[in-house]
Amino acid sequence: MQKNNLSKNPIAMGTFIVAGHAIKHFLNSGFFILLPSLKIGLNLSNTEIGLMSSARSLGGGLANLPAGFVGDRYQRGAPIILGSSIFSVGLMYFVIGSVNNLWVVILAAVCISIGITFYHPAAISTLSKTFPDRKGFAISIHGTGGSIGEALGPLLTGALLAYVIWTTAFNSFGIIGMLSGIFLGLLLWNSDIPIANVTTFKNYIVSAYPLVINPKMLSVLVVVALYGSNQITVMTFFPIYLQSELNYSPSSMSFFVFASQIAGILSQPLMGLISDKYGRWHVLLPAFLILGITSFFLGFVGDGFPLLLIVIVMGLVLFPIMAILIASAIDIVGSDVQATVVSIVFGTSVLISASSPYVSGLIADEFGLGATFQFAGILSIIATLLIGIKWKNYNSA
Repeated sequence: MQKNNLSKNPIAMGTFIVAGHAIKHFLNSGFFILLPSLKIGLNLSNTEIGLMSSARSLGGGLANLPAGFVGDRYQRGAPIILGSSIFSVGLMYFVIGSVNNLWVVILAAVCISIGITFYHPAAISTLSKTFPDRKGFAISIHGTGGSIGEALGPLLTGALLAYVIWTTAFNSFGIIGMLSGIFLGLLLWNSDIPIANVTTFKNYIVSAYPLVINPKMLSVLVVVALYGSNQITVMTFFPIYLQSELNYSPSSMSFFVFASQIAGILSQPLMGLISDKYGRWHVLLPAFLILGITSFFLGFVGDGFPLLLIVIVMGLVLFPIMAILIASAIDIVGSDVQATVVSIVFGTSVLISASSPYVSGLIADEFGLGATFQFAGILSIIATLLIGIKWKNYNSA
């Protein structure tokens, strides 16, 4: 089989990878918009919703170890890995729309998280090797693709819920995911992917160990865990807060999430460029401070324009932060284990933060949904203090 034109066009290859990332996040964000309807349809409590979200995060966190190894070991297989990742997410969406059992839904949600997990290491490793001198910018553009998906997902999901029930919406997005996964794999097939040294599983474990005991990396991972806890808490309970506490319709609710993601689309490339030029610290310190303050007051401002304004300000930093954290971690290591680093970063984010939705669900059932955002805000303020104290003299961060 002859190589396709992508083999000589890294921009085109990167564009398709970013587009796949957009589709992945389109499906991911749609899931959270569907949660309020799923909660009503299955008659679930906030604690049960938190349990589902925690199980989802735990599954994704545990999957990061094999995902990182596969991304580094089978670098030429990136088209299969990326296409299969999106296909599996679509398949599990279809399953959720076809059953009405909580535990089957939780299992499918876990599988969705595992499918999502396998996309990041292979995609970001490929982009980092293809654009080694602009990896902060390349990863941020990759993140922008995710932001586009995160923005369109809520908007289209809310619009779809105006016409169909939640089970049909899950089925519809499932079909979109499966077809998109096949299409992406075919587009990237036989593309010329830059290859670093191929690792074995033994070398993978050996290379991962010094990374996780490196003081700089440990500092990054602690911040990643705090960020992940904030993000999953807000993403899980903000749509439910809008619909159950403020009585917004699905379409109105989805507009708020859409607005936050549009802000992230605009800010993310700029944040990547600034971090490449002036250092990660100069971007992450104010970003985490903004995230902490806006998250904390999310439940205090009521509805209408004040809520929309704080959501937009929060959106400027909420999604873009992860791209800068990944670049900070990659700065610390060589080029041979970049997928490993990505898996460690995402694994830390989702694995350590996995308990946060369940804890937040307990808080919501006891003190109200607004209290979950105060919890999330405090976590981000702690991260801000850690960055301010520990990171200023880190050249890599």
